[in-house]
Amino acid sequence: MGNVKILVMDDEEIVQDVLRNMLDFLGYETQVASDGAQAVQMYREAMESGEPFNVVIMDLTVPGGVGGKEAVKDLLEIDPNAKVIVSSGYSTDPVVTNY
Repeated sequence: MGNVKILVMDDEEIVQDVLRNMLDFLGYETQVASDGAQAVQMYREAMESGEPFNVVIMDLTVPGGVGGKEAVKDLLEIDPNAKVIVSSGYSTDPVVTNY
């Protein structure tokens, strides 16, 4: 599989832990962020270090913080070819239904 780096952003620690454990078990290198601002900073630092993330999985909404809806715009400014998967517990959000 090679060294595939995945960044997981979710405000719930249990979700972070489950995703990290599953992805690590599958052989991926996984890092986590608690909100979109942290994820954007981590993505930028990885790009600058020459070891970018291959994929980002982002929670769509983060109550009281920067969610995926806002952060994906910043990620695409940093890297127009960024591969981003959004996830949400709110299936009726227009971003999920009109990706």
